[in-house]
Amino acid sequence: GRSVLSRIIMALSFGAAIVTFSPAHSAAAVDSGGGLSIAPVSSGDNNGGITNRSTFSYKLDPGAIQTDSVVVQNLAEEDKTVVLYVANAFTTASGLIGVKANDQAKTGPVDWLKFTTKLPNNTFVLKGLSALTVPFTITIPPNAPPGDYAFGIAVAPESIDPTATPGGNTIQILQAAASLVELRVSGPLIPIVRVGALTVSSEAKLVPGFVDGSTKVTFEVVNIGNQRINAVIQLVERNLFDTVIHREPAIKLGNVLPGSRVKLTRSWDNDPYIKGSVSVEITTGTATSATRSVNFWSVSWRTFVVPLMLIAAIFALRWRIRKHRSDRDAAELAALKSGTAGSAGAAQAESAIGRP
Repeated sequence: GRSVLSRIIMALSFGAAIVTFSPAHSAAAVDSGGGLSIAPVSSGDNNGGITNRSTFSYKLDPGAIQTDSVVVQNLAEEDKTVVLYVANAFTTASGLIGVKANDQAKTGPVDWLKFTTKLPNNTFVLKGLSALTVPFTITIPPNAPPGDYAFGIAVAPESIDPTATPGGNTIQILQAAASLVELRVSGPLIPIVRVGALTVSSEAKLVPGFVDGSTKVTFEVVNIGNQRINAVIQLVERNLFDTVIHREPAIKLGNVLPGSRVKLTRSWDNDPYIKGSVSVEITTGTATSATRSVNFWSVSWRTFVVPLMLIAAIFALRWRIRKHRSDRDAAELAALKSGTAGSAGAAQAESAIGRP
């Protein structure tokens, strides 16, 4: 039968589903690449000037209430029906901060932000080449745990069920823009990092010590504390004799948010001589660090093919030699027995002839 595949691909800011953050980040509005942009509203400074912000950044006490506004702009000439939403942030494998799509599960601080402008289902029509300022309020619960939080305010075109051609596929691409909200709830900060799942797979060598193989390491950087950390990861491989045979260049992973579990993979050529080990060490520039290691075998069945074939050939040769000797000895014994029997018969015949 004819089938229709309808997929919605949500690409966040910078056209790569990633909202980048760094202290030197530009204060310009984030452009989705799809004709929408979003940015914090400009705020006044103590000298009566205007301060442009790249992100929303707050340090608040439990029970505090923070008001602010976000500016959404339609860069295209035609009107757009858009959806404004709040979603959790996460740390990417490259150390950037991403904002999840609107249809993904939302937890924690996302519920603390409420838009104060009445927008049915947070959906509205944005005129071409126009902008809308949307105020919001962040209410910190009195019992909110201290630490760092991150989420995003995003805008995307309204999703409309696409019409597919008979028997064809329809792909609807929604490009969103997001602005990052960084929030620290006052209280004790406890940075804790761990090495999560750690696995090593080895492409073994045919001849250990002469033909290189490769090692592939997959591991997780887990932030179980309440403070955002910047991690530096060192991977070291040792061989059967506990000698360091490879030291991977330091991996810098920034913006590891509390609760994040970032999965990384590295691979390299090596020769651990049948058995080896890989250690993962994480430092953060704080009091927390973590180390974990795993042993692994780096042996291919092909490594034993030649020795086993040689052993089998030796045993076969020895068996043939023994069999040959056994057959020869048996033949000689049979000949000897035959000769002995013939001599005895002749002697008996001579004895019979000589009788009177």
